[in-house]
Amino acid sequence: MRRIIIMFFVLLSPSIFWGKNVGAGIELGNISGISLKYENDDMIKNNNSINSLISWRTEGDSKLSIFGDWTFNKTYIKESKDDILNLPYYYGIGSGLIFDDGVEIAVRLPLGLKYIFQEENIEVFFEITPALKLLKGSEAELYIGAGARYLFKI
Repeated sequence: MRRIIIMFFVLLSPSIFWGKNVGAGIELGNISGISLKYENDDMIKNNNSINSLISWRTEGDSKLSIFGDWTFNKTYIKESKDDILNLPYYYGIGSGLIFDDGVEIAVRLPLGLKYIFQEENIEVFFEITPALKLLKGSEAELYIGAGARYLFKI
């Protein structure tokens, strides 16, 4: 387990993100932790991003988890004669490692709403993520969380 965690942080070294769009913040919910976001120019052009979460459970047994999701960013626009509704949302697919008595592998399908405060470079989000654990017997879970990230270029 220690090797996996060390490798994860080595892969997240700043040299990987040099000159790219990065977000770092927190997520609170039935899993809470450090939320990270990464986008390069091609990903931005194609409306994609990589979101990750290093988390611990706030209910039941304490468990360390590391999740990574590939997301597709979209915007729902609805115009009326009085106003325009601009609602950014995202969906994607991801996976995770859950460290308990051994290691669990999970497949995730995140779905979320987000809003970016452009002048402050802050993104707030709300996410619902169904997940399926694949080892030690299949078990479905639902993760619900909200958070905020500070967006910057390295």
